[in-house]
Amino acid sequence: MPHEILPPLFERRDDRGVFREVLAGFPAGTVVCGRMKAGAVMGNHYHRRTRVFFYLLAGEADVRTVDVESGAKEGFPLGENRGVFFEPGQSHAIRFGVDSEFLMLKSLPYDPADPDTIEFPVPEWITARFGECRSSSPRSRGRFRRSRRGPRCRHDRSNSPSRVLVGSSQSPLPRS
Repeated sequence: MPHEILPPLFERRDDRGVFREVLAGFPAGTVVCGRMKAGAVMGNHYHRRTRVFFYLLAGEADVRTVDVESGAKEGFPLGENRGVFFEPGQSHAIRFGVDSEFLMLKSLPYDPADPDTIEFPVPEWITARFGECRSSSPRSRGRFRRSRRGPRCRHDRSNSPSRVLVGSSQSPLPRS
């Protein structure tokens, strides 16, 4: 179930600005764009039939998924101008590290007569939303340090953007 982080397919920069082709060959039934505030969590659901392409236009986010059938979990950072697919049956949660803008393409439009969105909390975000530390040491549990990306459990000492600590209070986010 590893998710491939997708960079733009093509980018042109000149004195007029920037042009990016971010995806080709995806039949979108719905296109959604939005803006989320730092710390906001979006998702905690899956789709039975809909395939979703999520693209971060600006900002940074931490993504967590769980396969509702197998229970397989994955967590990874998503930087600016990067995208990822969520397949049917993959519950997903996205936590925005800073104010961010996104574009989302869905293979099927929302139908209120036949909803395809099933609530399914991604377990790692239950902890992250309430700011709890999962340290095994009772003396250290719950201690946080502030960073420009918000409170972080002091037990998450990883500075590597490729290392995501599933179950930690907050994972490192890369600078794009």
